[in-house]
Amino acid sequence: EPLAEHIAWTTLRDKYDWRPEGFRDAVAMVGECDDPARQRQFPLLVALQEAGNAVVYGAADSGDEAVVKAMLVSLLHDYDAAHLHAYIVDYGSQSFSAFSSAPQVGDVVLINDDEKIERLFGFFGKMVEKRRALLSRYGGSFERYSSKHDDCPSVVVVFNGVAAFTEANPRLEDALLAFIRDTTKNT
Repeated sequence: EPLAEHIAWTTLRDKYDWRPEGFRDAVAMVGECDDPARQRQFPLLVALQEAGNAVVYGAADSGDEAVVKAMLVSLLHDYDAAHLHAYIVDYGSQSFSAFSSAPQVGDVVLINDDEKIERLFGFFGKMVEKRRALLSRYGGSFERYSSKHDDCPSVVVVFNGVAAFTEANPRLEDALLAFIRDTTKNT
C-alpha cells in the first residue's frame, strides 16, 4: 500500500508498536520508509547515541525542518528530563520556539539574541569539559558510563540555519566547529 501524504507520528507508533528499548539510546522515530522493491514498509529510526552527530540538510522548504521537528517530538515524548536535555539554536524559521516549554528543553535561542547565544556557548564548553572528565574513567565512552550510572542525560543540540548563524556570529564560527568536533557519541 502506498504511503499516506501526511502521516501522524502517533499513527506510526501504533502501526509498528514501537517504543525505545532503553533510556540511554536516544532513538527517535522520524517517519516511515517505503521499499516497494521488497514490498515492505518500516519506521525510519535515528539512533543519535549510536550515530554521534547527525546532519539534516536541505534547501528551503525541502522538509528538513519537518524531519528535525519529528525527531524532537519523538525524543521529547519518549525521554524525560532526567534522561534527555535538548538545546535549540534557531536561525531559520524560528518555529522551534514551540518546543521551549518542554521540560527537557534547556533553551531555545533565536536570531539576534547575542547575549543568550554567548551564554549558551559558554555553557556548552563547560558541559563538554565536565563530561570529558566524567567519562575519562570509562575510556571516554558515554555508553560504558551510562551502563553503570543514571546521572548523565543524553544531550541533543539542534542548530537550525547554520549558515545564518555563522553569518550573524562570525566570532563563534570556530567555537561551533570545535563543539561539533568535540561532541561525538562519546560525550
